[in-house]
Parts: sequence; structure tokens; C-alpha cells
Amino acid sequence: MSVTTDTIPVRLARWDGVQRPFALLESSTPRTPGPGELLVRIDLATICGSDLHTVEGRRPSPVPSLLGHEQVGTVVGVGAGGVRCVDGLPAEEGMRVVWSVAASCGVCERCTGDLPNKCLDLRKYGHEPWSPDAPLNGGFATHCVVLPGTAVVAVPTEVPDAVAGPASCATATVAAALDAAGPLAGRRVLITGAGMLG
Repeated sequence: MSVTTDTIPVRLARWDGVQRPFALLESSTPRTPGPGELLVRIDLATICGSDLHTVEGRRPSPVPSLLGHEQVGTVVGVGAGGVRCVDGLPAEEGMRVVWSVAASCGVCERCTGDLPNKCLDLRKYGHEPWSPDAPLNGGFATHCVVLPGTAVVAVPTEVPDAVAGPASCATATVAAALDAAGPLAGRRVLITGAGMLG
């Protein structure tokens, strides 16, 4: 594998279908991503229940694909036009970040109707078909290309990777459930099951 100075080497674990081994691939990617994109080095990726369901054949998913949508990483490249975090802070090289599970177009009727999670052109990290033209669309790799329309959040230095990693899915789901439940003081609550989603 030859790598020029304007590319960096990458590795990924491509899922090739139920009861088939993951394919460990090596390649390279441009050091500078496309306009409005980030290139992020994955520091830690967690395994979500939906990843397990996919591998076991209990959840439909394109084959092949690059699984993984819960991860934390360090920005190593910023595309033309820059990228802003949800709090308005510009993303920059060296910043630790987490990002949403999906990228939305921002202009369709659903996005403008405050339903970006139902975007007509929604792309979900770890759930898209794998292609040599866009190989870094999930967390089970050394790097991920974070697309325009993705909510990006800077991670404070005091937050460990193991805490930040599941923020985009498991932690967000728990937070949404608690928000929907409303105040819990004085109420009886039953939490059943294992893991964060319980």
C-alpha cells in the first residue's frame, strides 16, 4: 500500500453478512475531507445492541457495511468551509468530539419541520452500505468521515472516552426517555433489563 503525503493510512472492520467473518481492510483516505466534512480518528467505539442485532441477523442492514455509531474521536482534518459544533464553536484539529448517529440534509420538509431525524435524505453512521468510494461511514475503523448535517459536540478533557463514546446513541436514548418521563421525584420507577437502555 502506497500512501502519499496528502493521504493517511486507515483500517476498518467491514461486516460482510450474517455468520461471516469481518473483513479487516487497509486503505488510505485524503488528509483533508470534503467541504463541510470532518475527518476524525476514532479513539474508542462501543458496541451497541443494534450492532449485535445486525450481526446476528435480527435487524436488516445492507451488506457489506461498516458498523458502529457510538464513538468518540479526535479531529484530524477539517473540510473547506469549516464545521461548527452545536454550541457554535468551530471544530478544529486536535479537538475531541462525539457526533450524532445521522446526517440530515437540513433543507427537506422534514428537516425544516424540526424532524431532522426523519430527513428524506438521512444517512446513518454504521447503517449505510459500504463502498470503496465512501469507506469510512461507521465507527469500527481507525477513522470516520463526519458528513455535513451531523450534530458535532466537543468533549471536555475531563470526560473519559468510555463515558463519551455511547453519547450519540445509548446515552441520548436514556436522556430522551428521562425527559419524556418528566420529574421522577415521589414516583415509583421500574427499570428492567441490562445495559444502559435497561
